[in-house]
Amino acid sequence: MITAKCIEELTEIFEILRPIEVATKDICGEDYVTSRNVTPITRMLNLKMNNIKTKSSMCQDLKENIMTEISKRLLPSEHVQILAVSTSLPSTQDSKIFTFEIPLHSLKQSNISKNP
Repeated sequence: MITAKCIEELTEIFEILRPIEVATKDICGEDYVTSRNVTPITRMLNLKMNNIKTKSSMCQDLKENIMTEISKRLLPSEHVQILAVSTSLPSTQDSKIFTFEIPLHSLKQSNISKNP
């Protein structure tokens, strides 16, 4: 039997997974996914996940595990100079401006040779 607690936990899980769904649909909706999408999608995902409040310990653990994976896999991409530059260039479709955690001028030239 489904209890009120189960429904509440399922609702929280749904809210935790919602930003991942949005990011996935954004990427899949593109005809050509380019490097200029990496930083904005990563930042959106990180900000949305940080703003989610959870009540149950299971949902808190799920959120922490997802945040750990985001930090380990996606946030380092902001330190890749070529991705930062490609995001800051104006697009032919739009001219969105995104902010970075680190200033562009602090990126070292050596990052280009290390990170393709």
